[in-house]
Amino acid sequence: MDMDGMSMSTTSTGCDPVNFWNWVTVGSCLLASSWNVNTKGQFAGTCIGVFCFVLIIEFLDRIKREYDRYLYRQWHWTTAGGKTEEFLPSMELVLPNPIFSFSHSPAFVYYRPSIFAQVVRTGLYLVQYIGIYIVMLIAMSYNGYVIIMIFSGGLVGYFLFSADVFKPAVCEIGTESGSPLIGGFIF
Repeated sequence: MDMDGMSMSTTSTGCDPVNFWNWVTVGSCLLASSWNVNTKGQFAGTCIGVFCFVLIIEFLDRIKREYDRYLYRQWHWTTAGGKTEEFLPSMELVLPNPIFSFSHSPAFVYYRPSIFAQVVRTGLYLVQYIGIYIVMLIAMSYNGYVIIMIFSGGLVGYFLFSADVFKPAVCEIGTESGSPLIGGFIF
């Protein structure tokens, strides 16, 4: 069917928009008609680029976690008066009989980031959210190779950038043996 000199199957850029699962390498479009793949080399570059883009998104998630840890360490350092011997042990959560005793409520101190720190955290989240949205739009090309690269990038990125070190929080529960139970994690 021809409408105003344009075919329904291809646009004027030679891009073939496909709205179902496909394995097209040459002549495919991703995200926009300007991202037209004309050669196999361009398609290989596209796959590598999508893989790296998802890796960057996973790295940005790690940056967000590290920035939160940095803010917590700064806050804890200032509340401990700059003494490292008070800094490290106070990260352990030791509660006397927390499950059965309601008379001893532990005193919690909450940390709220400053306005500037919250703006930075929000900016990092926004950049990550935009990146995830772009990956979703790229995946809507329904190209099997590109979707495999998205999954592979997420898998490798999670493996590389989510290897965090956790410090277990020890909770005394008042057992006969007196042995502490692991109650959670402190990041």
